[in-house]
Amino acid sequence: MLLTIVLTFIGAASCYRRGLHMNVGFFVGMLPARLRRAADLLVEMLMALMALFMVIWGSKLVDATWHNTIADFPFLSVGVTYLPIPIGGALLMMFVIERVTIGPPPEPADVDVEHPAAAAFE
Repeated sequence: MLLTIVLTFIGAASCYRRGLHMNVGFFVGMLPARLRRAADLLVEMLMALMALFMVIWGSKLVDATWHNTIADFPFLSVGVTYLPIPIGGALLMMFVIERVTIGPPPEPADVDVEHPAAAAFE
């Protein structure tokens, strides 16, 4: 269960970076280029706001629950289980800054279908 939480928050930030997150761009794609850029910037600002919310309130949640323990795992702090929220928010904020300043990341290199493992060693 804990690993699922980690994968959810860290994986969501990673998917956002690669543009694999759920989005609806049909109507934005129909806008003129100038309005499309404005809409893209608005989306990035809203994502930054969400990331900031996750960092601030996630940190408060971690702090408030740090000294509580889980009944089944008395050695594990409840605050530790909430750490993926502010960490995922910080990663998301970094990716928003990346997209606004230098643009989206480059596309991954093509993988040889015949020998996919060979690409990892090149």
